Amino acid sequence: MESGLGIWFYQGLEGKVNTNTTGLGFAFTKPFETGRDRQFIPSISLNAHKATKQWFVKVIDDMLDKEIEPPSPPGEEFFRYNLYRPRVGLLWSSTETEWGITASYTFQQSSTELENVREQAPYHLLFHINRKRKGKRRGLVSQPYKLSPELIVLYSENLFVSRAGFKMERTDKVTGIYLQNNYNQNIHGLGGAYGRSFGHFRLNIFAGAAYSIPKNQAAFFAEGSLGLRIPYIHFDEKKPWVPPRKSF
Repeated sequence: MESGLGIWFYQGLEGKVNTNTTGLGFAFTKPFETGRDRQFIPSISLNAHKATKQWFVKVIDDMLDKEIEPPSPPGEEFFRYNLYRPRVGLLWSSTETEWGITASYTFQQSSTELENVREQAPYHLLFHINRKRKGKRRGLVSQPYKLSPELIVLYSENLFVSRAGFKMERTDKVTGIYLQNNYNQNIHGLGGAYGRSFGHFRLNIFAGAAYSIPKNQAAFFAEGSLGLRIPYIHFDEKKPWVPPRKSF
């Protein structure tokens, strides 16, 4: 179909309020060629999340006498709320730059009359731009690495965050450095990324530090991820001996 389809499952836990979140989603994208090595790529997605009281806490509450021991937070009801989040995105990609914008809106349906259900921000806007740079060796154009300065801006009703930095991708590893700013809470930080490939698997590590001006406190953060990359397969029925234009 010369398009892409994604399906995923989400499971989360918000420990402070004993709330589980289970979700399903799908995304569909279809690229359109607008010139040599230029593409206009629209996409749509839909996520559906259901929040419930944490299962173990609910079982323990049902075993206890409610007259002696009141239910644990967030309340006695098991079902809390439902979230439906449609999203649309537009991406323009060329060999030099990428421009993208994504917009989403959240519909929340409460399953309880209690007021301690946390309201979700209704809309989010995400803007992304990055510059692609390739290397040269001894006057010959080659692609031993990709250097990508990038800027990401996230805006919603109660959140305004930007991240700017550089990412260098080689054939077997990725390094990067980023400056991130949270303008609502006046928190600013610096982080670095490192990724290494092992066959088709890639291990990514991101760590850094941030400083809160209102609270006059510093904090450190780190995260890691493991991904599986399906190799690109090129085959031209008319000219099977011609190498692909995008070899890296």
